[in-house]
Amino acid sequence: MKTKLTAWIAVLVMLLSFTGCSFAEIDVDGRLRAPHAVGEQSAIQAALEQHIFMNPDASAGTYVLKYPKMGDYRSAFVMKDVTGDKQEEALAFYALQPEGAKTHIALLSKASGEWVCIDDIEGLATEIERIQFGDLDNDGVVELFAGFSMYNTRDRRLMMYTWSDDHFVERYSDTYTNMIVDKVIDKTHDGLLLFRLNAKTAQTTVSLFTMVDDTVTELGSASLDGHISQFGKYELASFENGRVGVFQDCKKDYRATITELIIWNGQQLLTPLYDPAENINFVSSRESGLPSMDIDGNGMIDFPQSFRMPGYELVETENMNLWMSEWFTWDMKAMNVTSVMTTIMVPSDGYYITIPDDWIGNVSADYNAETRRLTVREVEAGVVGEKLFEIVAFGVNAENPFKEQDTYLFLESGKKTRYELCYDKENDLELTKEQLSGLFSLCDVPKD
Repeated sequence: MKTKLTAWIAVLVMLLSFTGCSFAEIDVDGRLRAPHAVGEQSAIQAALEQHIFMNPDASAGTYVLKYPKMGDYRSAFVMKDVTGDKQEEALAFYALQPEGAKTHIALLSKASGEWVCIDDIEGLATEIERIQFGDLDNDGVVELFAGFSMYNTRDRRLMMYTWSDDHFVERYSDTYTNMIVDKVIDKTHDGLLLFRLNAKTAQTTVSLFTMVDDTVTELGSASLDGHISQFGKYELASFENGRVGVFQDCKKDYRATITELIIWNGQQLLTPLYDPAENINFVSSRESGLPSMDIDGNGMIDFPQSFRMPGYELVETENMNLWMSEWFTWDMKAMNVTSVMTTIMVPSDGYYITIPDDWIGNVSADYNAETRRLTVREVEAGVVGEKLFEIVAFGVNAENPFKEQDTYLFLESGKKTRYELCYDKENDLELTKEQLSGLFSLCDVPKD
């Protein structure tokens, strides 16, 4: 009788797990994202639950799925080949109940058509900040980088694992505020960049690491602006000599944004936009909040210096449309910044206009977000005057707001948005249709 009862319980557990109900209660708070098809995810989740059932530390079989807060991987399930067998495994992030338990990283593999858990490591904290992958030793197998939130947004802990002898092996651990794993050593070699903030001493540092013979080694370190409070998105760019530049956007306070440039030249880590004498980065500082980007489409990353246009010198606003921005890039041969162009950006509508050098100080602009209308005006003796031209963005099926005027021209049209320009023929700058059309460029402003 006892044998039959045990068998029926086993069958019941199996049935419940495949119908979405189980003795393991799942808290996913609506954010579960499937790595592949729904059916595949269901099989992975069932295998994870079966693994948890067998854990003697599981309290009544309850667990919560955990989600990385930052980075490219923000699902509780991530598909990646971390064993080097050319087949994707599934990484699952979860914590056992009760609350306060540390996050686990379970690795599940598919064998003979069935998903099974082949390893499980306990993390350092209750929250996982980010997951990244990189091949630091260039052996063709990626390492796993797991960042854990410790006490606040500045104190985080990295755990780096490699797959060896059928299980994860911890190779490195360190503190960090921001982390980058990418081809930062050269175009073919991954490296690890760790950024650290110390608000008390006003010091910010960045360190570059590689791995040789399973040992993580620091290649170099350098200082950055000591007043950075937060790190944003980054971009990579390759220079003519084969070196790679990391353009890292940073916040200093609620107004100031800077871009730090980090370059490994084969011997030392360089941060050429940082002024060590003043412990600050003046070169790329701006209030506009505009991010660095490839503004002219030549493959090199540019960063802006933004200044208020006439009529807005004393306006308290963070509206990016009220700024004129001169864009710069880094000249690796001259080891200095060089000017690229000057623009007025309209990020909300996805475009900018190029400002000729002789217009600077002689034009201003205002933007109406409700009508999506940018108006460029002439400036005389520092006073904003008459309209030079207007650009309006509107739906492709909407009525053209300039249709009754003979001085308008079509600029661009996408799937959803059409752009038209209307100008004043009697303007003092003697603008022609060809000149005006050449000022307009579409632009996808990157976000953090």
